Amino acid sequence: MDESKYIERFDQLLLTPEISPVRESVAFTAKAVKEFPSSQELWFLRGELLAAYATLSQTPDVQALCDEAFASYERAIDINPRFVEAYESLGYLFNAFTDLHEKAEYYFRKAVHLEGGPDAYTGLARVLAEQGNSEGALDVLSCKECPYSDDESAIAQD
Repeated sequence: MDESKYIERFDQLLLTPEISPVRESVAFTAKAVKEFPSSQELWFLRGELLAAYATLSQTPDVQALCDEAFASYERAIDINPRFVEAYESLGYLFNAFTDLHEKAEYYFRKAVHLEGGPDAYTGLARVLAEQGNSEGALDVLSCKECPYSDDESAIAQD
């Protein structure tokens, strides 16, 4: 299977992670990155799929899935240190599954520094607010800081 076929299959799995068999999908992701170890996209998509399973899972495997997702995103960044989406995903994963708010903040700040999209700004603002820094959160979303501040739909979160 070539890299584009793996990416296509990852995309299919990401559309319906709640019905995809976890064990088989994790094995599939391991095979993909073993065949294409320098593919930042496959490492990133592996992280996305593992994070999706961790989010949906009610089993003791959640921490193992998170650990593999962390490692996958970090590998994507090793391959391409300017991979904004991987930094954003690490920020969200640290924020959602750990108490390491400083690490989540670091990854969101890195994404913002690399000119990330609205997710980088809203993620950073959320982490700052959760740490009790509401002024810093508002600054992140202000006109001087956020290029998306005029676009309410870009920074609106449910």
